[in-house]
Amino acid sequence: MPALEQVPRDGGFALHKGVAAVQAERQQTERQPLADQLDHFHTLCAGSQGVRRLEQPVRKALAEAETAQAQVERGSRQGQSLRGISQRARLAWRATRAMDAWQERAVKMVMLERSFPLEPFPNKGIEGGMRA
Repeated sequence: MPALEQVPRDGGFALHKGVAAVQAERQQTERQPLADQLDHFHTLCAGSQGVRRLEQPVRKALAEAETAQAQVERGSRQGQSLRGISQRARLAWRATRAMDAWQERAVKMVMLERSFPLEPFPNKGIEGGMRA
C-alpha cells in the first residue's frame, strides 16, 4: 500500500491491527505514516437518531399538556370545578420534563458534531477524470 495516505476506519479490532501493521512497516522504512482517522460518521449518525427518537415523546407530552391547559382555561371561564382537570394539567406539564433531556442531548450532539468534523479525503484528482 505505498500510495495510501489516509484511512478512515471504525473501531474494529481487525482494522486497528492492520493499520498498526502498516504504520510499523512505514516507520521501519522511514516513510510518511498514514493519516489514521476514526470513522465518526456512524457515531454521529447514531447520536442524531437518538435525539430524534426522544423528540416524538416530547412532542406528544407537550400536545397533551397544551390540551389539558386549554381544558383548565375553558373550565375556568365557564365557572366549573377545576379540581380534576387542573390536576391532569399539572401532571401533563410535569411529563414535559422529557423536553429537558431532549434539549440536553440535542445540545450535546451539536457540540459533538463540532468537535469531530468529518474530514474528507484529500482530493488530488486524476487527469481526465476517474478511471476504473
